[in-house]
Amino acid sequence: MNRKSCKYNKIINLKQNKPIIEIKNERTLFSGILLKDDKKVGVISGWTEEVPNAFDILQLRTRNLYFKLPCGDIIANGLSDVYGNNNLLDKKHYTAITGGTNKYSNITGEILTKRNNDETYNHTIYIKYL
Repeated sequence: MNRKSCKYNKIINLKQNKPIIEIKNERTLFSGILLKDDKKVGVISGWTEEVPNAFDILQLRTRNLYFKLPCGDIIANGLSDVYGNNNLLDKKHYTAITGGTNKYSNITGEILTKRNNDETYNHTIYIKYL
């Protein structure tokens, strides 16, 4: 089954400005403004952390994303193997929605994140209400 054949109740497309980044040891903390049609609609914050890799095959990182939107928060977590030497997302990546608040308290789904050449990000949030 591919994503196009999945039935989602709602899809939200958001752009994120260039994030503020702080690196502390193996953890990268970040925050940014979320935009829809060039208007601020919320904020994103989160962190990634390197996972020890005994096989030196991939650089694995945990991803924790928090989307603060007008009708509630969306929380997403997952693993990533797509980071370059700059500790930033280099290509598209899917993260599982693990929870939410208010309007999003009863959802599942995933978030597609793409890093743009200008260091902004696009987030497509695929929501399925339970």
